[in-house]
Amino acid sequence: MDGWVWSPLFPCGRGLESRELMLEPKDLIQIHHELTKLAKELENELTILAYAPGVTPLQMLEPTLRCGAANYYIQLMPNGDVYPCSYFRDEEYKLGNLLMQDFESIIENPIAKTLRKPEQYFSLEGECRHCPLVSNGYCNTGCKAMKLSLGIPMLGKHPYCTKHLLGSPMNQLYHKLKGEGS
Repeated sequence: MDGWVWSPLFPCGRGLESRELMLEPKDLIQIHHELTKLAKELENELTILAYAPGVTPLQMLEPTLRCGAANYYIQLMPNGDVYPCSYFRDEEYKLGNLLMQDFESIIENPIAKTLRKPEQYFSLEGECRHCPLVSNGYCNTGCKAMKLSLGIPMLGKHPYCTKHLLGSPMNQLYHKLKGEGS
């Protein structure tokens, strides 16, 4: 069976030059619903992973504010340069070079250590601080690299957060967790 994964444009790397192509959260919700419907129709022929940060819940095993960067994966470039992830690829985020350093020293880089800090060292900002989606492990505040590239603090509200938009899976779950109807 074939599989297909989609993701909205992230304004990182070359995407920085195309910020005007970023979809609005309401458009992401519509795409999510259409892809979910298509996935059901093509159930035995094609697997469609319809996940979009801020639109669909992560369903983490336990609540965490960590993203995958330097926690679960790294980006290794052909020249040996190592970055926390494929979106944190600016020179300022370079962790080291695997051809010149051992992996242990690279992963102990201060940037990698910051990204791996336990949550108690971070303090959430704004409305995310008391959000049941975060405290119940359905949201980790989204891609940290994307937020930094847009001038949003690393633990600020994600630009694709849809918890207040009707029809969003995050909106439905948000109201369910608060004990309200959606």
